[in-house]
Amino acid sequence: MKKYGLFVLICCMAAFSCTTEKAEIKVQFGGEAQGTYYVVTYFADDSLVTQHQIDSLLMNFDQIASIWQPNSLISRINRNETDLVNDRYFSDIFKLSQQISEQTGGAFDVTVGPLVNAWGFGFKNKMDMTSEKVDSIMTFVGFHGIRLENNQLIKNHPNMQIDFNAIAKGYSIDVIGGFLESFGIRNYLVDIGGEVLARGSKP
Repeated sequence: MKKYGLFVLICCMAAFSCTTEKAEIKVQFGGEAQGTYYVVTYFADDSLVTQHQIDSLLMNFDQIASIWQPNSLISRINRNETDLVNDRYFSDIFKLSQQISEQTGGAFDVTVGPLVNAWGFGFKNKMDMTSEKVDSIMTFVGFHGIRLENNQLIKNHPNMQIDFNAIAKGYSIDVIGGFLESFGIRNYLVDIGGEVLARGSKP
């Protein structure tokens, strides 16, 4: 009789635990960023992170690393404006880019800005490119010609321009992932224009 009573008590406690435990809900929202779409999906006990927070984070990131924003830090650096203090995001992307450039022997190079513009992929119309013009532009291209000193970007030539487009989206999804995890969110997926970061699993 005592064993039966203990069994009933355990069953009641388990049932109570199941009914009082809060199930994780799916939160999903999206918008526009970096000239494309973004979608954030996560599972948590509550809506811990809102779309407004992510929009603000992405807007702040654009003001650092987007060449399409005329007053962004990277745009001002490309215009050789002085007295600019580099943001942590900028410094992180720059150091990572230089590391990849070293590892690839310069196949990846964020100083391709002058070439990007010359071929018509930037703000200027495409030039009539010849091998001679390419050679002349290449004098302003090369990751060894830029460096950070005392949190300032130093160029070997003022015509050098940097372009983070090849790495910015991938870096920004890591930023968002870190932001989600700072709220204790462990199951999420971040997608910015096809660049994807996933952690955890669906319940």
